[in-house]
Amino acid sequence: MEYQKKDLAIAKEIRDRAEEGRANGNIGLVLFNVGKFKQTIEYLKKALDIVNEVGDRAEEGRFCGNLLLAHRSLANYKEAVENHKKYLSIAKELEDKAEERRTYGNLGETYVQKSG
Repeated sequence: MEYQKKDLAIAKEIRDRAEEGRANGNIGLVLFNVGKFKQTIEYLKKALDIVNEVGDRAEEGRFCGNLLLAHRSLANYKEAVENHKKYLSIAKELEDKAEERRTYGNLGETYVQKSG
């Protein structure tokens, strides 16, 4: 986490908004991996705001997918599905079949968990 925070600080220092977005997303992933899902969501939302600002649709899709997983881990199924649908829409827009396939799989897992 220390290195990701240094990455974020440098991105801010050099005013590289795209890298600032990615750094926030990377911090979110580290937090996800240690089970801090609420903090994960905070960092991923910051990341998503920034990549929206700079127009990076691929990163936007990736962060929506990561938000899906964080929300699903907290049993926030409505938010998980909403993020998933946005992720799927972006994958289709970018004609990224691998991401589209992955999003359908994640959506299916979310509905099994929700109803199970």
